[in-house]
Formats: sequence, structure tokens, C-alpha cells
Amino acid sequence: MTRRMLLLTLSWLWLALVILYLAWGGIMQAGLYYWVGTLEVDRIGTFQPMLTGVVPGLLLAFPSLWFLGREARRQRLAPPDPAAAARTLRQAAFVLIGLGAAALLVGVACFIAAQSVPGGGGRAALFDPAAIGNRPPPDFRVRIAGTPDRAALARVSDGSRFSSRTTTYTAFRADGEAKDAPLRIFVEHEVRDESGPVVPYVGREESGYLIENGLPPLILYAIERQGARIASPHYLLRTGSGSMRDPYYVGAGLGAFFGCMLIGIGALLLVLPKRGRGSL
Repeated sequence: MTRRMLLLTLSWLWLALVILYLAWGGIMQAGLYYWVGTLEVDRIGTFQPMLTGVVPGLLLAFPSLWFLGREARRQRLAPPDPAAAARTLRQAAFVLIGLGAAALLVGVACFIAAQSVPGGGGRAALFDPAAIGNRPPPDFRVRIAGTPDRAALARVSDGSRFSSRTTTYTAFRADGEAKDAPLRIFVEHEVRDESGPVVPYVGREESGYLIENGLPPLILYAIERQGARIASPHYLLRTGSGSMRDPYYVGAGLGAFFGCMLIGIGALLLVLPKRGRGSL
């Protein structure tokens, strides 16, 4: 292998590793993603999920992108080599088809995993938070009576120009809980395409699924920066009816979309050159 081919291979590998690392960091809110997010929280009080991952990703990927761009320009200026171009095209097609098949498998796995968690049907059962602590939270939908504590609140907005989403995390004091006790319960509310500021819930009951230590790491960091004392373990009440399955369905949809797209592009790369030669 020549030095140029070695650098080209290493550039593609580094780019793939950066993508995987940032995807892991974004999902788990860990590593570089978490560190950049804490800088945003320290300065503006919240973080932007897309920018938190994209900006560091571009910086990490810049050496590979620069070398790959230089190689692309060199190949455009080099004398044409039909045999080498066909060989490269065929290799790229097989790589795309392989990646597409892997994405489809991930999508199927996410869909199957979604069936093992509650789907959100049925009425919520009244639940006393004093019952949790030394045992796992219930796996059914619960109702908890109490009041929100706006002294510990954090929100994060994400989306695009055409679709936006704001998720608010508010501390919740169950009835009978001491006002100066460490915060044990937080409520998650999601609003899409909002037209104004998100208003925290002000009623007397909340219903949803309790998740032990369910606060996202950067939200936990933001609330602790407000001076709030958070119990260990704490519990997140996810209020969306399909909140337990939604992340899996998102993974299934993305896997199906990218899988079909990559396999389709790979198939076109294999078929179109042959049709072009046949028409000559």
C-alpha cells in the first residue's frame, strides 16, 4: 500500500470514528459532547443539542475532510482511467450496500426493543412516591399528586426552521414531602412547534412513567448549577403517552430511512454503469 492510499484509508477511518464517537456522545450526553454542553450551560444557562455535537465534530473531522477534499481535486485533474474508476465505483457500491444492510438491522432491532417497553395505554394508577427508594420504580403508568418547584427548572430546545421542540424539566414536590428535602422527582414535558414561552405545569397531579436517575446528564448539571440539592437516586416522570417507545421508534425510522437510501444508492452505482456500456 502506498503512502497516499494509507493516508486515504486512515482519513476515512478517522471520519467514521468521529461520527460514531459523536453519535455516542449525543445519545449518552458524555465525553466531548458533555464537556461542550457544560460550557454552554455555564455561559447561557442551557445548551443547543445540534450545535453541541456539530461544531466539535467539524473540528475533529477537519484533518480528514481536508485530505479527502485534496484527493478529490487531484483525481479530477488526473488523466482519466476508466478501469480504475469502475473498480472504485464498484467498491463504493458494496460499502454502501453493506452500511445500508447494517442500518436496516439496527432499525429492526430498535423496533423489536420497543415492543418490550410499555406502550402508554390504560389509565394511570395513583402512586405514593414514598414507596420508592429501596426497590425499582413501577413499570406501569402512575399518577402523583403534588406541586411543581419552579426554583429548579431547566429546558432545552431543538429542531429546525420548520419544526421545533422544547423539553422542560421541572422539580416536583409530592404531597407530604418536606419543602427543604433534596429533590427526588422531576417532570418532563415536551412541546412541539410552540409559539411562545413554555409554561410549567401548575396543576395538582402529574402522570407518566417513573425512570430512576432519568435526568439527562446536562440537565442534571444545569439544575445543580442553580443550587438545587438532588437526591440520589432521583426519579424522572416522563409524561408523554408514548415516551417509553418513542426513542426506539425514532431509531427504527432512521435505520429504515438510511438503510433503504444507502442500499438504493449502492444498487444504482452497480447498475447504471452497466446500462451505460450496453447503450453504446
